[in-house]
This record gives sequence, structure tokens and C-alpha cells, in this order.
Amino acid sequence: MSNIYHLEKNVLTQEECETLATHFEENSQDDYREGYKHSGILLYDILAGEVPAPIAPIKRALRLANSVFTNNYKFTYNRFELKRLFGNIMSTGSVNMPHDDDGDVYEGKKDVEEHYSCILMLNSDYEGGELYFEHHGVEVRLEAGDLIMFRGNAENLHGVREVKSGKRVNVIIFFRNFELNQDYDEDIWKEFIA
Repeated sequence: MSNIYHLEKNVLTQEECETLATHFEENSQDDYREGYKHSGILLYDILAGEVPAPIAPIKRALRLANSVFTNNYKFTYNRFELKRLFGNIMSTGSVNMPHDDDGDVYEGKKDVEEHYSCILMLNSDYEGGELYFEHHGVEVRLEAGDLIMFRGNAENLHGVREVKSGKRVNVIIFFRNFELNQDYDEDIWKEFIA
């Protein structure tokens, strides 16, 4: 495993990737960023078992990511869980500047929350769009079926180079680690990925 990221090839079959890409293209809305579309998969829907059939293969990626993170990273806090996932489509001309996933700010966020980030790539027919890690001088071109996993913190700033042609279609997955100071038995997401 690289100190920067862990990459698994062929986590999904070509057919599964095509089915998921079609699902996200048909069910995505425009994002606030130019040239982006996204389709959220609500954690509550997963927990309730209300997941569209094309989404089911993502379970394999979630199992793998959970295993990689829990077996290869030392957590700071006592709670590790799946946070959210969504389909993400970047059109020609789109770019994602270097950023820190821990730096996300939203209502209800824990004061300190460490993100463990994944990208599950669903297509290969695009040019440009390389994932890069700014502080490390590393670029990775992802292909359909690839799952890349990494710590999304300030020491591992990452972004996506401009998509030169085609569309870059993937699933973004976030796990989180945070301090929980109460009894909590909400590991239903683990039942989903079992």
C-alpha cells in the first residue's frame, strides 16, 4: 500500500460500471459547480434497504474500503462509519481544485471529523481528469472498475485535473472517524455491505 493511497483494480466488472454510469447519468442533477452533476445516495435509504438495484454492486467497493481503512490506518477517535456516497459526473472543461475533505463545513458536522475518501471509477472513455495529490507530486489516471482509497486531510490535498474530453463518471464515498461520547448502535450500514 502506498503512503498516499491504496488502489484496487477491477473492483467492478465493465458491465456493472456501465449500468451504474447509466443510472447516475439518468438520475443526476446539476451541481453548483460548472460542468458537474451529482446524484446522492442517502445513507438513510441504504439503512432502510431502499437502494435502487443498479447501486447494489457498490457494496463490494464499500466492503473493500472498510477493510482497507480499518486494517491499515490508525484512527484518532472511537467511531468509524460510512458517511455518504454519491454519483459524480464531470463534463469536458470541469476541474476540481486541490482540497481537504476534512475541511468540509456543514450544519450538524462534528467539531472534529476525519474523512477517509474513496473514488470508484465507472468509465475510462475520457481524456484528462487525472486525480492528483498536490503535496506529493503524484497523479493517477483512473479506469473503469478502479477503487482508490486515501486519507482526505490537509497533508493529502487532492484534486482532479481538467477533463479535456468526454465525461468522467464515478462514485465518491466518504467514511468518517470522530469522537462519540454516548452509547450508539447504528451500524446498520455494515449489514448493508455484508
